[in-house]
Amino acid sequence: MKEFKTPLDSFIGGWYIPEKVCDDLILFQKNHLNESIKGECNHEGERKANPKLKDSQDLHVSFDNYDPPLNIYREYLQQCLEKYVERYPILINSDFFNVNTNYNIQYYPPGG
Repeated sequence: MKEFKTPLDSFIGGWYIPEKVCDDLILFQKNHLNESIKGECNHEGERKANPKLKDSQDLHVSFDNYDPPLNIYREYLQQCLEKYVERYPILINSDFFNVNTNYNIQYYPPGG
């Protein structure tokens, strides 16, 4: 994976994953629109959809969903995490890092 260069002292790391992985996630999200919801945000003390603040379609994904596009994406995320730990070796002495939580795929239309 190609690294997105950032200053070492920023503690920000980034790596590019293949475009096909992203395209497959978008297709997966579009194929599961009936399971997604309009993006919500906390506005004025309550959670609600407000396209002026967040114009997205959100699909909640359980970590134990092993559909191929999701599994491939998580594999790349894990590789990014491992590269981050390599970049900042002080983290090696910390607890083991792993990508193992639920997440959302958020689709934003162009300009959204």
